[in-house]
Amino acid sequence: MQTVLADAADQGLVLTTDALTALGVKGINGLADGDEAFGDRFRKHSQHNRTLWTVERSLLPKLPDHSSDDEPDELQADQESEGSFTPGD
Repeated sequence: MQTVLADAADQGLVLTTDALTALGVKGINGLADGDEAFGDRFRKHSQHNRTLWTVERSLLPKLPDHSSDDEPDELQADQESEGSFTPGD
């Protein structure tokens, strides 16, 4: 079910309540717009007296944290000092 919901989110598919139930999403009738379940956010839409749903990922894979890497700041400082120009030099 998770793979199918992730694909639906990535592709921006519009699904009916029946389609979500067939995919194994339990309790879809009790969800409101913006509710989160199964690591996804469900958006509720109404069109021609039908309820349609879109799915967004609410839990994304965590990217590596490079905040402790000093190299980019050091490179930026080196580049700034190399390219600095002071009038009168």
